[in-house]
Amino acid sequence: MKKESSKIFKLLQLNVLNFVYFDRIIDLINKENPDIVTFQEVSENNLMRSSSFADTSAYTGKDYIQELTNRTNLKYGHFFKSWGVSFGNNLKCNWGVGIYSKYPIVDYNYFYDRQSPTYYISEKDRDPFFMSEDKKIRDVYSMQKPSVFACALLSVDNVLVKVYTGHFAISELCTETLQRINQVKQIISFIDNQKLFPTIISADFNMTEDGLSISTLKSKYTYLTPNIKNTLDRKIHPAFDQNRAIRGLVFEDLKVDHVFGKKINLIESYTDEDSHVSDHLPVIVKFGIDI
Repeated sequence: MKKESSKIFKLLQLNVLNFVYFDRIIDLINKENPDIVTFQEVSENNLMRSSSFADTSAYTGKDYIQELTNRTNLKYGHFFKSWGVSFGNNLKCNWGVGIYSKYPIVDYNYFYDRQSPTYYISEKDRDPFFMSEDKKIRDVYSMQKPSVFACALLSVDNVLVKVYTGHFAISELCTETLQRINQVKQIISFIDNQKLFPTIISADFNMTEDGLSISTLKSKYTYLTPNIKNTLDRKIHPAFDQNRAIRGLVFEDLKVDHVFGKKINLIESYTDEDSHVSDHLPVIVKFGIDI
């Protein structure tokens, strides 16, 4: 039996794929009307995509962060840089995670698992760091890139709510890695060493549910996405494409986005499989907080 709550929230969790489908994401937000959004693979502008191919012809300078707040009712937000690129003629773009909300963000903090760099990309060369044809090489580079784990403190009707998000390095089949286990230990320490408020932990863990990392988080916090089986878009993500399959494997389901909570009452969680806004599915969690 669900505990009665005096305040109901809707959370949208999404890896936005550098805002490739930015207008679709705006439409999704306005349709679902979430109170809180956690984003990964946030790109400040579209330089990130064009610079991967050493070609800035598609660069428009559009500020995705500002436009998102202008075109939705998520008027409060903070972008947390993981790393950045600088390309040729002083064009720059940072890449990271974001937390956005209808409610004021009164404080925020974060930690990195290593120093946050800016990568300088040649104007002439296709950069293997980002776009190697060999997925194994991309995965190795992914392990070397820094991760940021971010926290925003929201003020909701005079009650404080903490929201955490992050984006973790990928392994070839989204299986367990020692790096991931160590990151989860850091996360738990980071959360437990702060004052306890109603808490949401929502991230692209790049990790399936059966691994030690997710099991460890389940032992500490309430798992808010228990009935979801898949969080990747079947029409966009290469895991479901026979022609681009990973080691010849085509998955039926792959769940790598997870949401946890503390002092939270789960109402329901589900995915939107029809909006096609990214290579990940939007994960939506409705929950209550006793206020």
